[in-house]
Amino acid sequence: MEGALELKKDYPNKIIIGSIMAAHNQQDWEELAKLSQKANFDILELNLSCNHGMPDKGMGRACSDIPEVVEDIVKWVKSQYSGPVFVKLSPNSTLTE
Repeated sequence: MEGALELKKDYPNKIIIGSIMAAHNQQDWEELAKLSQKANFDILELNLSCNHGMPDKGMGRACSDIPEVVEDIVKWVKSQYSGPVFVKLSPNSTLTE
C-alpha cells in the first residue's frame, strides 16, 4: 500500500492500477479491496485469469470458470472499493454459455 501511495505522490497525473487475486473467499477479497481503497488506486483489476496463479489454492483462473463465483467476487470487492474495477478473465476459460 505504501508503494502505491508513494507512486501517486510522485506522479499525481499518472493512473495507478492495482491488481488483486485471492481464492473464492469473501473475507480475503474484502480485505484486499479495503487495502486497495486505502492505497488510492485509480483502477482495480481483479485477476481471475492467471493459469499459474496458484490454481491449486483456488486462485486466478480457478475463480473464472463459474459465473456465480465471478459475481460473488465483484460484489465483495465493490462493497469495499469505490473506484472503477475491471475483471480480467482467461481466454482459456472452460466456461460455456
